[in-house]
Formats: sequence, structure tokens, C-alpha cells
Amino acid sequence: MRYINLFSLAFVALATCLGCSGGKPDGIPNLAKTQVTVVKGGTPVADANVFLVPDLGSASGSWSVAGKTDAQGVAIIKTSQGDWSAPGAPEGSYKIYLTKFTQIEEPEMPANIDEDEEAKAAYYAEREKRLKEAGNEIPAKMNQADTSGLTISVAGDLTELTIDVDEAK
Repeated sequence: MRYINLFSLAFVALATCLGCSGGKPDGIPNLAKTQVTVVKGGTPVADANVFLVPDLGSASGSWSVAGKTDAQGVAIIKTSQGDWSAPGAPEGSYKIYLTKFTQIEEPEMPANIDEDEEAKAAYYAEREKRLKEAGNEIPAKMNQADTSGLTISVAGDLTELTIDVDEAK
């Protein structure tokens, strides 16, 4: 019986703490559901990072507005500040930029790479070849808000945008 009471007390304490863990931080405006789909020639781009940067005149502050695409190329945009995060973006106009890091299987490094210049050159040539073959699904100009040319205006119940990185070159 005593263990049940201690368990109940611990459960109530945990539930209370979880229930009172922060609401929306002060200063963050109301959020509108926002999703961005990223495709390359119509094929979904998975694991791309989508960042929204407020234009002049739009709400901005110490929060970030971003998302990561899933296997279908869809990023549900979230606004976050510190440990707090919620789906949606503050209403306003944004510049968008995209990033995606390419991973490759590294070639086997020769044991004598520091002594053998030919082995070193062959290793780095193979590594460069693998990186080029993997390619970057996101064109370099889209990796910065000022050069991407991508924008979105968030308003209403749901804002959706599809970006085809082949068309936006």
C-alpha cells in the first residue's frame, strides 16, 4: 500500500511538472500553419532543411522559423525559441533558403597516406569523385536567403508552397 501511495504521489508530481512546462514565450506572435514541399524535377527531396527569414516589416525576434523535409519532400514549418517549439510561422513575408548535406561512403584510407604522395592523391581523387557523384540536390545559390530568390507570405489558416529546385536555378 505504501508503494502505491509513493507511486501515485510521484505520478501526480510528474504530471504537474509536465503540465506547467512553458507555454508560448512572450513576444512570439500567433502562428499560422505553414508547409513547404521541396522537389527536384518533381521528385521529393528528403532531409532538406528549410529556413524562413523575416523580410523587413515582418515580425522578427529571437525565435527561428524552419523545418526539415520528410520522405515526401514536405517540411512542416515550426517556430522555436530555446526549448520551446510549435508548428507554424508568424504571419508575414519571408525569404527562404534551403540546405542539404551530402553524405558519402568514405574510401578506404591508405595506411601510408602521409608518406606516399601517389596514394594520397589517389585517395583524395576517389573521395572527390564520390562527392561529385552524390551531388548536391540543392543548388548553391539556394543556400543563402539573399541569393535564393525564394519567398513566401504566411497568412491565414494554412500556407503551402512547393519549390522545384530545378526550376528555381
